[in-house]
Amino acid sequence: MRGSRIGLHMALSGATLIYAAEPSIAALVAEGRLRVVLEEWGSRGEAFHIYYSSRRQVPSSLRLLIDLIREIRPMGF
Repeated sequence: MRGSRIGLHMALSGATLIYAAEPSIAALVAEGRLRVVLEEWGSRGEAFHIYYSSRRQVPSSLRLLIDLIREIRPMGF
């Protein structure tokens, strides 16, 4: 198990709290297996953002990453 999966497993067993993107755990919340706590600490924004210094000289590796994220829309974003 990777770190985030371990944290999720622990949260499902009631051993810990986790900080996660709501779309990634929405089904578990809907099923009642997890519940949202500390709502006031949640993000009020609509999505994640990538900030970089300039649009003119974007390194090709960063451009590929941005394009990939836009294409696969991870976690429903």
